[in-house]
Amino acid sequence: MKKTMAILTMITLVSLTAMAKKQAPIYKVDDSYKVQLGSTALYIAVDSKENIWGILRSGEVVGISPEGKEIKRFKPEMEGSPTTIAIDKKDNITVLSTKTEKKTFKYKGRSITRSVPVAAYYSIYDKAGKKIKDGEFKGVQSASAAHYAKDKLIIADVGQRSLIFYDLTAGKIKKKTNKGIRLCCGIFDFCVGPDDMIYVASLGAFKVQPFRPSGTTGHGFGQRGRTVNDFHGCCNPVSVAILPDKSIVTVEKDTTRVKVYDSKGKTAKLVEGIQELVKGCRHIPLAVDKKGNIYLASNKSTIIKCVKAH
Repeated sequence: MKKTMAILTMITLVSLTAMAKKQAPIYKVDDSYKVQLGSTALYIAVDSKENIWGILRSGEVVGISPEGKEIKRFKPEMEGSPTTIAIDKKDNITVLSTKTEKKTFKYKGRSITRSVPVAAYYSIYDKAGKKIKDGEFKGVQSASAAHYAKDKLIIADVGQRSLIFYDLTAGKIKKKTNKGIRLCCGIFDFCVGPDDMIYVASLGAFKVQPFRPSGTTGHGFGQRGRTVNDFHGCCNPVSVAILPDKSIVTVEKDTTRVKVYDSKGKTAKLVEGIQELVKGCRHIPLAVDKKGNIYLASNKSTIIKCVKAH
């Protein structure tokens, strides 16, 4: 009997440990972290030294140290309007831009004029702000988000509503996919996890949609609802990131909610201390570092840092 009880106790402890590992960690805002950018960040990324880099609405690129100190600021010269930023394995900074043109459409008997994306460009700089290379993306209409994965640059093209896998060396598209991707409000964001899996914030579907490096889709999670595990509003999430422990960070707008899910996307915990970061249907830039810190950009030209609550 004692031996049986000992075995049952051991099984219970193992089960509880396994359950604990599956739980999402608790995060809170680090109120001691104060960063003012002087202009709203359109997108942010983290380099190998844990520095935060952002492309600002002013057109400037700014680098912030892990301690919150500005380390570099420069303004790239390129066609179109800068929209996003990506960091390669050498910590070079790729700034992407989108060119728009006004076009007139007929809708229900009325003429409507809108600015639509027609071309996308890139300009690569080292950390000193020296240009290395630039050019136009062939076959790409726009770039709202971008990340490097191995030797390819993956681009979120809202014009074609597709993820585009681009070979910069060859100067051409290798493949593109849009299966399961549903967009809204002109927002299109994604991230690349430590295992090179790609996760799209498919806000029109109220889901996080994963893709394998090959471009084939995996099983996503999420639904529209009012609980903490659901996504609320007209369309959410607007941003997604993967933490080093494979927990999943999502960001919702209108009203702002930042959540950390377990690695399977089953249960979520709200990040404590988050205030409204943007007004209305707007993207909220998000990035994470190798230490598991979470960074967010607000429309008040600030960077917010979130850390594990111990």
